[in-house]
Amino acid sequence: MKINVINRHICLLFCFSVVFLLTFFKSWIFALLIVIPILYVWYTKTSFIKTTIYLFLSLIPCLIYFFIKDFNFLTYLNSLIQTKTGFNLRKYISSYLDRSYDDLTSNFIKLMVLNIKIDESYYLYKKIANLSVVYLIVISGFHLMFIKKIFNFLFKKFPKIAFLVNTILFVFYCYPLNFSYSVLRVLLTHLFSIISKKYSNGIYESTSMSGMLCLICFPSSCFSLSFGLSYICTFAVIYVISLEIKNKILEKILINVCAIIISLPMIMSIDSNISLIAIINSFIFSYFFCFVFVYFFMFGFILFLYPIHHLLTLLVFNVVEGFNIINITVSLNIFNTWLTCAYYILFFLIIMITYKRNNFQW
Repeated sequence: MKINVINRHICLLFCFSVVFLLTFFKSWIFALLIVIPILYVWYTKTSFIKTTIYLFLSLIPCLIYFFIKDFNFLTYLNSLIQTKTGFNLRKYISSYLDRSYDDLTSNFIKLMVLNIKIDESYYLYKKIANLSVVYLIVISGFHLMFIKKIFNFLFKKFPKIAFLVNTILFVFYCYPLNFSYSVLRVLLTHLFSIISKKYSNGIYESTSMSGMLCLICFPSSCFSLSFGLSYICTFAVIYVISLEIKNKILEKILINVCAIIISLPMIMSIDSNISLIAIINSFIFSYFFCFVFVYFFMFGFILFLYPIHHLLTLLVFNVVEGFNIINITVSLNIFNTWLTCAYYILFFLIIMITYKRNNFQW
């Protein structure tokens, strides 16, 4: 499997930019992570001149952050539109659900579709967190890619129409979610994918380019947990898929295992209680919650389907409660900044060794 050399440049630039932002504006300890791009340069035999160019360009997000800090023009634009029009789409959808359904169903749909956690849905959110799979109900690329596949299938004979429909959908969906980084990543990756003639061979490139654009336009995103989880889990999934495992069940298991392992320090920064059966929970609930999300995304606002909405909501609550009964958690408050840096360096070395062993060419 050959990865275009442009992908290597973009990935390296993205990696350097993240490290420099963390080092200069969060903690000097993160300078330890500079080992990752240095090892990457050594492994790919990148010339000194190219490396110097990478270093120079990757300092651009740092310079931009120095001037604009936490300013996000998309959030500002969103707020400006709401102020000028006197209309808040997010609040309107929330009010519509409250008027149309009972509190339990309404709050659950708001959790799944709008990522709003209140009352019963917050209780469910905590229960899901106990299973160490809370990332499965946070709106992310994992959910939206299923929506994208549905429209790609519906318009498989008209790929340009499918691309346009998905673009409009993602742009529209970003608005009520206040342009969250996880959804914005999906939109940008989707737009950059058109640069590559073969999307399957350009997924590293399109994902890295979307990350670089985020860092240049919103450099403070680097310090966001959702940004970190979104990109690091995405690259973990891409890595497993790139191994071209013929057994699809094994591939799905490895994707869940890899995603949990690589995101472990970030997850533990939210909750130090880790489920001992997290991998099993992730494998079981990943498609379950994805189905629930797709259903409510497409049909959650159709009133005459309310009985089905309510039954599905009760099913989710009962299933989560049932798994919490057999769940076993342990408290592992072991990660600090030093250990986190060493953890990701080790993980990167394992990935490099795996690629070398399988004779993959970067």
